[in-house]
Amino acid sequence: MGKDVMISFRTNGKLREALKRKAKEEKRSLSAMIEVILYQKMAEFPTAKPSDRRGYPRKKDTLPVIIRAGNGSGKVVEGGTITNISFGGVRINMPKDVAHRIVEEEGEKDFDILFTLPDEPKPVSLRCQVRNVAEAGDTLIVGATFLQPDSPSCQSVQRHLM
Repeated sequence: MGKDVMISFRTNGKLREALKRKAKEEKRSLSAMIEVILYQKMAEFPTAKPSDRRGYPRKKDTLPVIIRAGNGSGKVVEGGTITNISFGGVRINMPKDVAHRIVEEEGEKDFDILFTLPDEPKPVSLRCQVRNVAEAGDTLIVGATFLQPDSPSCQSVQRHLM
């Protein structure tokens, strides 16, 4: 890999000597040692994907969820698994046949979920809107946003995320 950019910076003598010692231990030049340290530090920073439109960070979780969709007497009740959750929404994995009955029933895009958080005494009940659907084998992954962000259930989610 060609190096076509030079970077210069000021530091104190103590740091310079520590870097020189470390470079000698690793049998590298001072500039190569600084480059290694910078690459390692940069790898620690999370990189935001340009397509990431989330308003809130997600927390990975595995929570069983009951999903209810449909209007009137034709309500469909099925199960799934919440795989991550944020203050703004959830990602739910469910078998394809279940998901199709919920998100495609007469164009239905809203549904209710009921689940329990480990640190909350009461079940959480929220109205959601489908934002995206992706296939993964025999599973559909449904991304959904919460429609009532000021509800007591959303406050329970917020406490869980803190």
